[in-house]
Amino acid sequence: MREHADGDAIPSRAWYATALSRRSATEDHGAQARRLLAVLRFLTRLRDSEREEELLRTVVQAAAVWYDVEAFAYRLDVAGRFRLDTCLPGADVSDHPSELPASIVPAVPGVPKLLSSIVEIEEVGWRETTGEIALTSVVYAGRPQWVIVISGRFSDEGVTAFAAVGQALGAVLQRGVDREAGEVCERLRQMLRDASTLESSLPSVGDLLVKYASAQAARLRVQPAEAATDDAGGEEAPAPGVERVHRVVPLPARRVLTLTLDSRAGAPFRPATLAVIDAAVACLQQRIETVVGQSATNAFETRVDEAIAQARRSGFGLGLALITMPETTATPAPTSGIVVDTIRSGLRGTDLIGNLRTGEIALVLVATEGDGAAVVGERIKRRLQSLVGGDQSPRIGIWRGTLSAGNQSASVLFAEARAEQALLMNTQ
Repeated sequence: MREHADGDAIPSRAWYATALSRRSATEDHGAQARRLLAVLRFLTRLRDSEREEELLRTVVQAAAVWYDVEAFAYRLDVAGRFRLDTCLPGADVSDHPSELPASIVPAVPGVPKLLSSIVEIEEVGWRETTGEIALTSVVYAGRPQWVIVISGRFSDEGVTAFAAVGQALGAVLQRGVDREAGEVCERLRQMLRDASTLESSLPSVGDLLVKYASAQAARLRVQPAEAATDDAGGEEAPAPGVERVHRVVPLPARRVLTLTLDSRAGAPFRPATLAVIDAAVACLQQRIETVVGQSATNAFETRVDEAIAQARRSGFGLGLALITMPETTATPAPTSGIVVDTIRSGLRGTDLIGNLRTGEIALVLVATEGDGAAVVGERIKRRLQSLVGGDQSPRIGIWRGTLSAGNQSASVLFAEARAEQALLMNTQ
């Protein structure tokens, strides 16, 4: 700048040119941010029926056209790697990394990562790139599933809007995953209810997963736990261009259910598809655990019926206690196995203990009258109190009736013990 005689500064032509350039750049960055916000509004109005790959392609094209920069999307594959997946038609990918290191993947939705150092950019794998690299994650099903990458010069507002687009896209895809997983799980539950055995349902379960995942084939097998591996090591390797998903569900009696799902050649599983598969596997495991728990409860009730019959024949009497565990503040919270082991340590070998469908723990005390059962119940209550901690105490209902023709089954005795428990609570 030049100065007047009185000391005032006179802007030069170069100063005016620089100021105009900065104003133009600021206006351009503002326009970029506004355009990305338009994409954001578009995403928030989308229905969850849109296909995942089409949504990613739309966002990549919008970012590239409106920013006038290169834009790419990296997909999380079955091996947990982010592989280059989506770009503009005809884009030159030779100067871009085929895989992103996990260290630069933004973990939090809406929080972008900006690479400004040339050294850092080239270490990751970009070549002949000018400007900065901005990354935003598309997070759903609890983890980043896609990373959208653009290169160029960005304002803070533009990067923030870019990250918001990734966050909105994750919300849209999460809705789609929830809807599809709900449909698959409902079908699975129906199949398992209608099947006579788990093994008889497996062909239908496999067909369902092939349909929803657009897969080539599914194989489900029940086998000994020692014969199964976490990576389907006992099977032939998939053909070139085929992705394989392998999951293992534990079963009783040291058995497992193994699921192997192969994609179609050249059509890798999309992250949303993998999320639905994992939801289906979790549904299978939950349903199996429910069936196993019901079977164990039925077996326990049969043993109680036998103990009732034996008590009626011998005339020695029978004691029954129902235990309801409170919410615990202990850290870590005791598992049901620890609770049962704690109770069992205070019982005789002839006494019975089991879990009921209602969530209670039932004790059957052989050759014990009602007063004796009450003494045992108080002793067990003290043990459980020290286990769970806090002010809440386990609730214990003691059956004090006598065996008769009207209460000669386990279900009737359990109902009478619950009534006794409720009466005790109302009088306290």
